[in-house]
Amino acid sequence: MKAAGLDAGAKDRVLAGEIVSKELAEGSDKELAAGLVLRIRAPVAKTMRAIREGKTFNVDRDILTFGKADGGLDQLGYSAEEAGEALALLNTGPGSRFNLSDVEIGRFRALKAKLKSADPRKDPTALEAINTEYRTILADRLTAYRNGGVKAIAPYARGKSESRPAEELELAVNEALGEKLFPEFHQALTGYPSAPPEGIENEYWWFKQRVEKRPVFILAHRMYHQGADHALMMERQIYVGASYNSSQTIAGGVEEGGNVIAFYGNRCFTDQVAGEMSGVKHNIGRGQMINELKAYFENVRKMLEK
Repeated sequence: MKAAGLDAGAKDRVLAGEIVSKELAEGSDKELAAGLVLRIRAPVAKTMRAIREGKTFNVDRDILTFGKADGGLDQLGYSAEEAGEALALLNTGPGSRFNLSDVEIGRFRALKAKLKSADPRKDPTALEAINTEYRTILADRLTAYRNGGVKAIAPYARGKSESRPAEELELAVNEALGEKLFPEFHQALTGYPSAPPEGIENEYWWFKQRVEKRPVFILAHRMYHQGADHALMMERQIYVGASYNSSQTIAGGVEEGGNVIAFYGNRCFTDQVAGEMSGVKHNIGRGQMINELKAYFENVRKMLEK
């Protein structure tokens, strides 16, 4: 808590049950960063088991479906009720509606020419063709990342400019506290995709999440280290279909007397807070992030303490 810059009274507030938040220093005008510390009346083993089994997703009302990417992406796609999004994707170009590279936009243009005038809102075959193409694109992104790390993440075409999640996530690693506090974990993070030190594991997940009232597909890399009385986890969102560009979370906890003192730090990158009036946008965005995180962790805590 001291390393995170929390004040002297934060420990007592955490032990009393408060979720204590902290604004974190940001290294980019596109970055929103915040941290939390809380007490969970559950042991480390139970907490980590719930995380690794995906049970914490069930308390997030915005996560519509999810799965482990090693099992494939066959369940990922737009439903018939979401076919309007699929049609917009088929007609997409450079810009902020969808996060795609120039090459990926070209693949959808080729698919549109192949489908001719087919409308996924009326034609299930067209909807499945769009879902199949998107799944292939995401599978290619995941393969590139697993082979080349963050440097292999393709940029998003914005027209006259690009958004570069690779650079954002490299910045997030450099800003993390882990180098001094957790050197082996930090080494695994910076060295990825090299083989991690013993005791550190990697997993890959996909989500369909409601973001700004839209169904958005996300690919995430998770890294874990678990000891007898402590645990660490990193979640790096290497692809986000819309709204924001990327994010990285580092979380962990120490067990004392059957309770976990947990910490959580999130760094999210979005074009929406850059540019004119960036300071005001950051204050609003950061405040909204902290409020949403506190509400989510209240639900996580209730679930774990049952």
